[in-house]
Amino acid sequence: MTTIESIKLGGIPTTALIWGPEDGVPVVVAHSAGLDAASLTSFGTAAAQRGHRVHAIDLRGHGHSAARPAQVTLRGMAADVLEAVELFALDRPRLLGISMGGVVAGMAAAADPSRWRDLAVLCSPDRGYPAFESRAVAWREGMAMIARETIERWFTETDLAERPSHVVEAEATVRAMHPLRWDAVWRDFAQFEGWSRPEGLPVRSFAGARDVSTPPAVVQRIADVLGAELTVLPDAPHQLLYTHVDEVLDAWGAA
Repeated sequence: MTTIESIKLGGIPTTALIWGPEDGVPVVVAHSAGLDAASLTSFGTAAAQRGHRVHAIDLRGHGHSAARPAQVTLRGMAADVLEAVELFALDRPRLLGISMGGVVAGMAAAADPSRWRDLAVLCSPDRGYPAFESRAVAWREGMAMIARETIERWFTETDLAERPSHVVEAEATVRAMHPLRWDAVWRDFAQFEGWSRPEGLPVRSFAGARDVSTPPAVVQRIADVLGAELTVLPDAPHQLLYTHVDEVLDAWGAA
């Protein structure tokens, strides 16, 4: 069962989704660029069945977030994640993020390592790249083209040919994003200078062996900075929390 709450973070209205028993181990999870909290439903449902209480928010500029394009920054998203811990009165939750959400989670962890139980980073880039700036063309080119190009980076050829429900959902979610917010995300992302180690915090990292967006070698560079163990999932693409939820949870394990 999914609980939906309308909240404000950084003074900006947004939506939070919650899964699992009230006495479960608390978790905060952050989604990819172009997606939203609902994209984490499979993860939230499966983690809840393993005794976790999972919280996900629509990050700035995504889903039901009312952020203006100028407010859509990674640093602002990380501040919102920290504020969400206070809002929901979470006691040292586990922290997990995928792709852009992994960067946001890493920023939130580095800002206050004592706030968290552990950190997991999935399929994230090690820094901003010029190619990210080149993705900020949605206002000119339209979100339909952006959505097609994005899912080609996220999923395997088989997924793209067979179009299971998670591929259809992901493409529709990206397509529905406001183009100015999309462009703002990638302009800010291009300026990301790299990771800082959250001192004293246990860290795990995950990569998909078939991820063309952030291949294992890229995620390994993050693991080296953070002092983290890297788990590479065979035959897995970029969007592990759509395609390989159980495998991630098995490797992630208990806190």
